[in-house]
Amino acid sequence: VLLVVAAPLLPAYLVVAVVTGVLAAGSGASPSLGRAVLGAVLVAGLGGGAGLAAGSGVLHRVWDEAPPWATDVVTGACTGVLWLLAAGAALVGVSLLLSFNEAATVMSGLHLSVGDALSLTAVMALFAPNAALLGVSYLAGPGFAFGTGTTVSPTAVSLGVVPAFPV
Repeated sequence: VLLVVAAPLLPAYLVVAVVTGVLAAGSGASPSLGRAVLGAVLVAGLGGGAGLAAGSGVLHRVWDEAPPWATDVVTGACTGVLWLLAAGAALVGVSLLLSFNEAATVMSGLHLSVGDALSLTAVMALFAPNAALLGVSYLAGPGFAFGTGTTVSPTAVSLGVVPAFPV
């Protein structure tokens, strides 16, 4: 029943995925349209279905009927993930505080007007959840890649061409 209700979400996700895939295709990038369509189907089906299930009370009934060990495992896993996200966000926040001068230098090197600087600051604020996930990947060990030929991990840092993005 939930998949039937979630089905109207699919066309919107498909249109966004196809348009983004077509516009992103260029000389330097070749996105896979098949992966984009599959991702859109999964987001619409799983995400939309989960949202509808939560709103309809199905998840509450499943949670109440689940064995206690299963709810303990889910609660523990969710708590662990939230603590990891908090630690990643704290790492990024402390890192930004410690390297504020470098970020300000990058920002001033862009020669932005006041409005452009405020817009870039708003975009950087929107980037905060992704930055927290990058902090988690750093703390977890494998690190992350940002820019061309750039790898940042606790054991090795290799900086290639890095975008002029103050965060």
